[in-house]
Amino acid sequence: MRPFLPALLLLPLLLCDACTTATTAASGTAPPTALQTFDALYANAVQAEDLVLVTSTSALNSKFISATQAKKILSVLDSVKAALDAANAAAQVGSIGSATGNLAAALGPIAILSSCLTSKPLTIAIFETCAVKLTPAVIS
Repeated sequence: MRPFLPALLLLPLLLCDACTTATTAASGTAPPTALQTFDALYANAVQAEDLVLVTSTSALNSKFISATQAKKILSVLDSVKAALDAANAAAQVGSIGSATGNLAAALGPIAILSSCLTSKPLTIAIFETCAVKLTPAVIS
């Protein structure tokens, strides 16, 4: 097994932590507020972004992706970081609608990159085919 795969396999668990929060609410404890749910999702998205960065670095070092592809990943992650920062800023002023919209904009590319980086077998060609799912606006 490739050394970087275990970290990305945790991505669904990180993103589903808010599911656990919702389940806890159903079990009799006080339901989380929208901000608490957002905070959990935001924290998990930041961790997922970090995992994609670590995994792509490992994939590059293992020659599973090219330097050009790694640069595209960094470009996408820059856009993701901007969306996460905007989501956090909106949440801080109580604009949950804007915060969740920006969070959703960040999660899409994270999910696509995660899927591409965990493709089996991961090769430069397979990653390239998978990464086509990223919109040109995200990778420009």
